[in-house]
Amino acid sequence: MKIDKIVLGTTSAHKIDAAKQACALLGLDTEVTGVKVASGQNEQPIGFEETYGGALTRAQGAQATDTGAIAIGIENGVFRFGGEEGKRHAVDFAIVVTLTPDGREAVATSAGMEYPDSCVVDAERRGLETTTVGSVFAERFGGDPTDPQSVMSEGRAPRVKLLTDTIAQALGDLLAERV
Repeated sequence: MKIDKIVLGTTSAHKIDAAKQACALLGLDTEVTGVKVASGQNEQPIGFEETYGGALTRAQGAQATDTGAIAIGIENGVFRFGGEEGKRHAVDFAIVVTLTPDGREAVATSAGMEYPDSCVVDAERRGLETTTVGSVFAERFGGDPTDPQSVMSEGRAPRVKLLTDTIAQALGDLLAERV
């Protein structure tokens, strides 16, 4: 499969830069653009269904603007498990959905990074409709609320790197035509 054009369902500089870097990593000479698409989810998705739903909605919205391009939707979500309230594990990772013009779909997930659960509890108290866990984390620990991964990893795994690897994985699946 030849990939000439990619359109992302976002205008996020982190996500567009990651897609461009993923194309370079794969040796693709591909035009990458982004369009503003609402995810249809809370500002902070929780769990697989909300996160996947947001990524799929973004990919579908991008595809509607250019039916000949590969469409990509990216959504970060928080996944909580184990322990009692306030002491649970709260891992943030992205789900990337890629859609081809001929109807194939590939899905990949990024590496996860753990938030202090108290940040999730605070974001829930404020309302996940408008508050992200990343914004609460940034208030407490500094950094960019759209890239808490950089602070969490002390610069070793910023959001762009995590997304680059994940987008490359999803595009690699399409190139290998395994999906």
